[in-house]
Amino acid sequence: QAGASFSYGEKHPELTQPLVLFWGLLTIPNWYMDWVLTNAQLELLICDQPLIVYKKSKDETKHTKKEMNEVMRKWEEKRK
Repeated sequence: QAGASFSYGEKHPELTQPLVLFWGLLTIPNWYMDWVLTNAQLELLICDQPLIVYKKSKDETKHTKKEMNEVMRKWEEKRK
């Protein structure tokens, strides 16, 4: 949820603004998103968020532990 609200706040910064009362003595974070909007209203605002679905390849092979250890060893050597 925290990542999603950050993403919503990028497009609609007013959603994540706090409510400041008593000259800053009391602040309520995400006031508008949590307390003002209904769930339906919030979903209408954010329905244009992108959804990425990656295609799975049909010839995807499972790697063995030995192969993965070899890849990790090569990566570690490259990082030195």
